[in-house]
Amino acid sequence: MLNVNRSQLQRYGVAVLSVGLALLLTILLEALIQPKILILFFAAVTVSVWFGELTGGLAATGLSIVAIAYFFSPPLYSLAIDSSTDRFQLITFGLVGLLISSLNADLRNSKRRTRTTFAQLQASEERYRQILDTSYEGIWLLNTELRTEYANQRLAEMLGYSLEEMQ
Repeated sequence: MLNVNRSQLQRYGVAVLSVGLALLLTILLEALIQPKILILFFAAVTVSVWFGELTGGLAATGLSIVAIAYFFSPPLYSLAIDSSTDRFQLITFGLVGLLISSLNADLRNSKRRTRTTFAQLQASEERYRQILDTSYEGIWLLNTELRTEYANQRLAEMLGYSLEEMQ
């Protein structure tokens, strides 16, 4: 039995659905707009890489190339491509699809790393604050204008002030 997890189903399902929708819309709009409008297939790749990460974008790129070759490149309803212009167009589409997939995947990974780093920074800052607040020594941080940025409870006690008065 196939062992397909939800992530794979989402990844490739979005690719298939987005390319199918791009194909349907392109067929419907083909009579109105000439030359061929491949922009909807670029949108399918972008949506697929957003929801399905790199492999989803690559799958959408491959499916789009097959759909474009089969439905829009003469001879129609064949994967044979007679025209060098059509071949060049498909190669260019594939390269741009690869670029879109790669850049979006890098963006997602960068955002993921940024969130992780930010969470680690927040945890570190919380530990730092806890150390400062519970320290037995009085700690006083001043800015360049000699205004209090931070004072811990121990310093306020040592000087006979409340924390509010220290701020």
